[in-house]
Amino acid sequence: HRFLWNRMDKDILNNSKYFEKQELRWFSVNDLKNSKSEFRFFYQEIVDDILDFTTASDVLGKPACSDLASGNITAPALLAMQEKPYLKTLIEREFSQDGDLENAISMVMSSQGIAKSREMANQHAISATKYLDCLAPSPSAQALLDLVEYVLDRLY
Repeated sequence: HRFLWNRMDKDILNNSKYFEKQELRWFSVNDLKNSKSEFRFFYQEIVDDILDFTTASDVLGKPACSDLASGNITAPALLAMQEKPYLKTLIEREFSQDGDLENAISMVMSSQGIAKSREMANQHAISATKYLDCLAPSPSAQALLDLVEYVLDRLY
């Protein structure tokens, strides 16, 4: 939130309707709210799921792979199960045997689950940015586009 607040024109943040001269049409803040929900899903769900597997614990501020360890089946694990059905068995028995969690993490990491999750994140990023097409080119609109790019860049 602070990222946007520091970069956007305060009129855009505070007004509920905008006029775009080039297309001579009105659009409402609902267009931006639609983008917000796409962005929220894209970032808070898929990107967070990927980072849980690909980022070091000290950077995450929590143990890496903690979602899987606590039984939360995230996008990378769900997609990995399509390739590695035994992963479902490990999850269902709640990693009760020695090495289950490590084996499950290895299965996710060696599958296409993370790559497919990245593809999903890219698709949601495209959906999020399409809602921004209603904004006239401006530093504020560019800040929103830059935010999407910044989040995607964290995945690689």
